[in-house]
Amino acid sequence: MLAPAGSMRAWRVRQTYFLIIILMSTCSVLARKSVAQTLHSVSQALPAAAPAGAAQRQPLTMQSRVGVRRGVQLRVDSPRAASASIPHLDYYGGPIISQVQVYAVFWGSHVNSKVRIGIGGFYTAITGSALFDWLTEYNTTIPSLDGSPGTNQTLQHGSFAGTITIAPSNTRRLLSDDDIQAEIALQIQAQVLPAPTADTLFAIYFPPGFIIDDGTGHLSCHDFCAYHSTMASSPHDLYYAVVPDFGKGSGCDLGCGTDPIRFNNVTAVSSHELIEAVTDPEVGLATD
Repeated sequence: MLAPAGSMRAWRVRQTYFLIIILMSTCSVLARKSVAQTLHSVSQALPAAAPAGAAQRQPLTMQSRVGVRRGVQLRVDSPRAASASIPHLDYYGGPIISQVQVYAVFWGSHVNSKVRIGIGGFYTAITGSALFDWLTEYNTTIPSLDGSPGTNQTLQHGSFAGTITIAPSNTRRLLSDDDIQAEIALQIQAQVLPAPTADTLFAIYFPPGFIIDDGTGHLSCHDFCAYHSTMASSPHDLYYAVVPDFGKGSGCDLGCGTDPIRFNNVTAVSSHELIEAVTDPEVGLATD
């Protein structure tokens, strides 16, 4: 999740992710620890966002937003100073999205025209770029920390699968995450959205005037800039991201990026959610 204004500190750490990758692309790849060490140094300066609560697992319904977090986390091996320690990535089990296929889903026909026109080119470029090559440190071809087998996945280049404009049955402008999940399920049943595969990510973009409650009482453009989560479904869990409008007066125009071109702020936030979803997709499913 990305948070604006006073809660932006955690977001800025993750936004720095791609800046770090671009700077480091001129250097040789020393080991899979190198990116983690750089991220750790940045994360020491700014705190991470707090996790949310939990819910019961049901098909096509909201799960715990964080709960028992599965995937990769940073750890410092010793109490030495951060500059002297050797941080690395710990794998706690769970899948990644191996070859992400991103659908840009527009919540109705009034999503910002620049987003509608430009977002496909952004996802096409980033999922096929060398930036994705750095994410192979998240491959799950190793045992998890407790010794159980990994999911034996390798992270590869993805693709942009296309844009889809839905006509939501829910016309309210104050939406909860449960509302969004219910609408996704309806649109899949109506065959407007495709049935998800293990690589599908629905990136949902909203028009001006919509306020989204992420399920914890936090509101879009006031408490967060965007988030991603998970729905339990069969045969594949469903992964999605929620990106509100960044237009003038939304609140996201002031707290979710400093680029004078708002579309650039939208893509910065979108890249954050994309990389989080790809490397740790099942944040919405708490399992023992």
